Amino acid sequence: MFPPPLRNLIVSEVDLSYGGQRGFHDAIILAADALAGVRLVQERELLRQFYQEIAMESGMVCYSASDTMAALELGAVRTLIVWDELPLLRVRKLDPTTRTESVAICNPDQVHCKASSQDVENQSVEEARDKSSGSQPRLEVVEVTPLCEYLAEHFRKWGVSGLEFVSTATPEGSQFCRGFGGIGGVLSWDAQKAIEDMVDGTETESG
Repeated sequence: MFPPPLRNLIVSEVDLSYGGQRGFHDAIILAADALAGVRLVQERELLRQFYQEIAMESGMVCYSASDTMAALELGAVRTLIVWDELPLLRVRKLDPTTRTESVAICNPDQVHCKASSQDVENQSVEEARDKSSGSQPRLEVVEVTPLCEYLAEHFRKWGVSGLEFVSTATPEGSQFCRGFGGIGGVLSWDAQKAIEDMVDGTETESG
C-alpha cells in the first residue's frame, strides 16, 4: 500500500502478467487511456492560460505562423505551442538568376508557387521592377520540411524553454487550431511592436 500522499498521485491501476522491462511496457499500453486523459488536462490548462493572456491584452502571447516565427527570431518566446498535425511546411527556395536563397512558410499547395511576400530575400532594383511588371521568376525548391519537425529539432536555438504539442481533442485545442493558426507562443516579454515591425519588414526605431 502506498502512503496517502502517493495514493493521490495514482492515475490508473492495471493487472500485469510480467515484471521488469516487459511489465513496464505492458503497463504503459494498458494505462494509455488514463495517461492520455492526464495529457489532455495539461493541454487544456496551458491553452486556458494562453487565452487568458489574450483576453487581458497583456501582449505576452503571439499566434499565427508569421508572428510566431518573428517572435522566435527575436528570442522572445518562452513556451512554443504547436498543433501536432500542423500542415505548414518550411520551404527553402533558390532564385536561379541571382542564386539567392529564401525561406517561406506555406501550405503544401503553395510549395511550387512563384516568389511571394512570405519569402525572405534580397532583391535588386531590377528584380523589384521585374516583379512589379508581373514577370516574377519561378524559384527552385531546394528543401521542404514539415514545420512541426523543423521546430521540434531547432526550437532550443531561439532560447525557448519548452515546446508543447496540442491536439484537437479538447474544445480549447480545437479553437487554437481553427482560430489561431495552430501555432503560437507565450512570450518572455512584450514583443508585439518588434514582432509587428519584423513582419512588416521594418526595423523598430531605437530610443
